[in-house]
Amino acid sequence: MINQPLKIINEPGSQVIYSGGGYTLLQLIIEEVTGITFSKYMDKEVLKPLGMENSSYSDDYNKSNMSKAYGYFGQEVPNYNFTEKAAAGLKTTVSDFSKFVLANMDGYNDQVRGGNVLTNKSVDLMHIPVKSDSGLGIFSKELSDGSTFLYHGGDNRGWHSLYGFIPEKREGIVLFTNSDNGIDLRQDIYNFWLEYETGVMPQQYYAMEKSRNLNAKIVITFTVLLAVYILFFIVKLKHGKKLFVTRKGNISLVKFLIRILIPMILAGVIYFISYKMDILPLQGGLKNAVIIIFAWLLVFFVTGFFTKSKKKAKEGIIA
Repeated sequence: MINQPLKIINEPGSQVIYSGGGYTLLQLIIEEVTGITFSKYMDKEVLKPLGMENSSYSDDYNKSNMSKAYGYFGQEVPNYNFTEKAAAGLKTTVSDFSKFVLANMDGYNDQVRGGNVLTNKSVDLMHIPVKSDSGLGIFSKELSDGSTFLYHGGDNRGWHSLYGFIPEKREGIVLFTNSDNGIDLRQDIYNFWLEYETGVMPQQYYAMEKSRNLNAKIVITFTVLLAVYILFFIVKLKHGKKLFVTRKGNISLVKFLIRILIPMILAGVIYFISYKMDILPLQGGLKNAVIIIFAWLLVFFVTGFFTKSKKKAKEGIIA
């Protein structure tokens, strides 16, 4: 897959469009102006001044205690080193990143706002929305109690995160997960934290729960149907109405191949996109839906080796 070249399509400050490519352009500008790599610049100008000693943008930063990323089914996923370092290259810890969050809040523990890295004016530019809910690299929304919540989330394969803070209260939250199952965990903690801060559960939580409950009901329904299907098959097998294909069953070779190949192919596709490549969004209980679909295909594959008994069929006609 070839990405299209980055283009400036609007005058800066006139319209808001989220652009990961824009951060990459910023990374290249920093390297062009300073003459050093982006990772070295960030280490010198941002990370070290903020006391973030366990953070780096370098590909060579590979400590023995670094977390690994996992997919929805517990499989380990590759640890990518992104060329888009400004957008997706930071390696850090919760305690380290908390120092960045604290530097965004005025006077916390006598700390200077901006952490001696940015001026008050620069911090304001980051926080104040322009044209929508977006500031410079950070989003803003008003909470139910009238306070302002500034935040940004991140998602990559196996990694899901969110940080946010309420400047008026000088309180914040940092969430890092190293599993695709962390999407649901992140959203739950985030919503319950907002309820703790405001006394009101966000409406998005109820919408999320409604979706989860619907997915659960669908999975339960198809699980029950599968159990009934298996039970009926066992009864037919016990009464001789089903025979293994090698016992002169009434089925052509072409029909037999279709019956076993289609479930195999579909199961292979599901395995590849949900487990091997881990590219399906399976949060909110959708993982269980994939499991039950896979179970159905497995049962279809097994039952495909059985066919109606010719003898029973003839007896039925004579009767």
